[in-house]
Amino acid sequence: VPVPVPVPVPTPIPTPVYIAPPSPQPTPVYIAPPSPQPTPVYIAPPSPQPTPVYVSPPSPQPTPVYTPTPVLSPVPTPVYVPTPVPSPSPTAPTPDPSPSPTPVPSPSLTPFVGTTTPRPTLPPVVKVKLQGKSKLAVQGSPQAWCDDPDNINSFKQGIAAISGQPVNAVAARCTAQRRLGQSDEPSEIQSEQQGRRLQGGQVNLDYTIEVEVQQSQAATVGQSLITTMRAVTPAQMQTAVVEALTQIAPAKAAVATFTVAEIEAEQTVALVDVTSDIQVGTVDEVGEVVVLPPPPSPTPSPSPSPSPSPSPSPSPSSPP
Repeated sequence: VPVPVPVPVPTPIPTPVYIAPPSPQPTPVYIAPPSPQPTPVYIAPPSPQPTPVYVSPPSPQPTPVYTPTPVLSPVPTPVYVPTPVPSPSPTAPTPDPSPSPTPVPSPSLTPFVGTTTPRPTLPPVVKVKLQGKSKLAVQGSPQAWCDDPDNINSFKQGIAAISGQPVNAVAARCTAQRRLGQSDEPSEIQSEQQGRRLQGGQVNLDYTIEVEVQQSQAATVGQSLITTMRAVTPAQMQTAVVEALTQIAPAKAAVATFTVAEIEAEQTVALVDVTSDIQVGTVDEVGEVVVLPPPPSPTPSPSPSPSPSPSPSPSPSSPP
């Protein structure tokens, strides 16, 4: 018996299905929440300002003046006055004519005409002259210190440096004032001639500053010199002299044998005429100028008049 062969059944072909590609996703967009709105504030419109009205001040009322009521004075009653009858006057006797006195002329007075003395003035150029003094304690012989020109020149340069004037405007004079030691007796003073040496002493230095200036500068320069020199202390003077001595003689300045003890200046400066060298005024600390009157001119002494010689008398024997 034939065996049935199975017939293959065709496999159905599936219907193709279209698969759409995935659609693109939209990008998320951040939406910010709405910001809160400010609450509206009602602003009232400005109220209209009233227009200022100028009120003029009340005019001053005149002060009432009291006027007194005039009082009528009574009219005086006329009084009858009788007219006086003139009485006859007696006839005066006629005086005898007498001679009139002769008038004496009065002496005429000659009017005095006085002379006006002109006010003294300063010359165009004057010398401002300030004087002062200083005391120095020295070691060794005071006279030897005064005789050393280096010491005097250093002192003059110190005065010039402090006063601000040139060295040639300063003059100085040194005077020695020696003293014995405390152990010396007065009777031993003569022993100096036999070799006994004395201790140090003191020197006095008198200085003068003279500056020629114009008349208009005399008060300023004079006041400046007084103010400057009266304010100097002994320590400042010591420094100025040592600095000057250092430039002149350095070896002597290294072993300075002096100490400025006092320094002073006068309270006024003299104004001297450069022509006649006569003082014509002064200047004080406040710059006040005092002009001195000119000195009286010498009165020439009257020369004796020659006596008349007697004329020779004729001798008796001579003929007439």
